Amino acid sequence: MKVAYARPRLRGMVGISVAVSIGVLACGGGGGAAGPGGLDAGADGGGAPVVAAPDLRFKWVGTGFTLKAAEFTNAGTGGPSQTGIHGQQFWSALNLTGEGSSDYFLFKTVENLETMTGVVISAPLAGMEKDLDGLRDRRGITTSLDSGDFGVDPPGYVYNALLIRTDSATVSYDPFVRGAVGPESIGPWAAQQGSQGNVVTALCPAARDADAGGGAGLVYLTAFGRVGDTATYETQVAISPYAALGAQLDAMAAGGYVVTALGRDGTGRDGAGNFVAVGTRVAGQTSPRAIKIVDVPCITGGGASTGTALEALLADGYALVGEIFHGAGQCDGTPSWALIGER
Repeated sequence: MKVAYARPRLRGMVGISVAVSIGVLACGGGGGAAGPGGLDAGADGGGAPVVAAPDLRFKWVGTGFTLKAAEFTNAGTGGPSQTGIHGQQFWSALNLTGEGSSDYFLFKTVENLETMTGVVISAPLAGMEKDLDGLRDRRGITTSLDSGDFGVDPPGYVYNALLIRTDSATVSYDPFVRGAVGPESIGPWAAQQGSQGNVVTALCPAARDADAGGGAGLVYLTAFGRVGDTATYETQVAISPYAALGAQLDAMAAGGYVVTALGRDGTGRDGAGNFVAVGTRVAGQTSPRAIKIVDVPCITGGGASTGTALEALLADGYALVGEIFHGAGQCDGTPSWALIGER
């Protein structure tokens, strides 16, 4: 049984609706970058200062915001589809399965966050690069990617992508760099981007998974700079099966690296094969961080229990940097849904 079919679209937590369709994000740009948690030059209708979003490339890790889970869904994934949000909400990571449909969480902050615009898109994998180029908005980034076999033809083999941007005219995530490289080249590619001030934010298999009739091939990655950011970044890459991934992420965080991208390499689905994590830190900043992985039961229709586990993770000061389903295709009530937090 494919997990994507076992879990209907869930609205298990009170929050916004993601059923609003939006079009291509309009291009925007501007000058300097607002710092994490800084005050934007605006106010809400009641006169309270609006808090600018942090650097979106770093998945809200260590920003000082108080995060709350707002909603849980898989709307917009699993075939030709596009949906979106607009408001004081955002998202960070798809639940990695390789099955063509991906669940994800939306978040809000206790602080009066500036408005943001998000897009979820799912479409044939062959057109992914062109699609993401068309959705490109200089005020935002691609936060998460996965690809997989949806099991019907069409749509057949698809990709899923989460994109988020601030509505602020003073933020510009330039340049936008993307590439498809073999697993052995991910480390050098990420290091080159970091040396130029760019941060790797998402990755996924660029071709069909090995166990879906394809073969271990290239990995597609996205990286973004930010206008006004003069830092250079050091990177660390881990390529590991799920059983060893936690130790790899712990070591990465202990060295001060933020997990800015997490994805699969195409050698397996539903927890099989290898996962790729890209860690990023400002050059020379080695203050240790912490990883916490909460493995919750996968229960059909059980979004509320998963949300409770996430809320506890957020309450401890962690931001969600990744989700992995590792149930070998079965959503049978066993712990098989890993929520990965970092602070």
